[in-house]
Amino acid sequence: ADVARLGDDVGAPGCTLTGLVLSLQGDLPCLHVVNVGDSRTYHFAQDTFSLVTRDHSEVQELIDAGRLTLSQARASARRNVITRALGAGAGPVVPVDRFLLPAHAGDRFVICSDGLSALVSEPVIEAVVRSARPPRQVARELVDRALAAGGTWRRLVTDPASGVVIDVGRTRYPPP
Repeated sequence: ADVARLGDDVGAPGCTLTGLVLSLQGDLPCLHVVNVGDSRTYHFAQDTFSLVTRDHSEVQELIDAGRLTLSQARASARRNVITRALGAGAGPVVPVDRFLLPAHAGDRFVICSDGLSALVSEPVIEAVVRSARPPRQVARELVDRALAAGGTWRRLVTDPASGVVIDVGRTRYPPP
């Protein structure tokens, strides 16, 4: 609602959002992954790496319709045009994609902006995530790779390179 109040026309400021919310489903600790726009959440568990979220973008819609390949999408001049965001004239209520995953000790999540995922390929993100290094080091390496590929972390207009890595520890929730 605060972002929506910044303006209600097409040129109004907006932002994307993705993240995790810890909750209980019965006695089972779970993670709700939320997503609006083209920021991404990746999940690494039991030797499997996957993208949890789906981009809300013109390019993703063209890929889904079979009208664009992944390599064409990477080169498309429209790759940054998002179809869903907070603010940007969308009003105070925006549909949010939600995914529910059980929380398991040892799972690792990468939450990142498209300023990172557009410049660092998924195979490279996966290779860095698979390392046994602490989350802060993994996040720093991913951002450093995006910066080395031409990204920036201080650009206020579009696509800063940012990322957070979260490791699931004990799965007893709530704490004693």
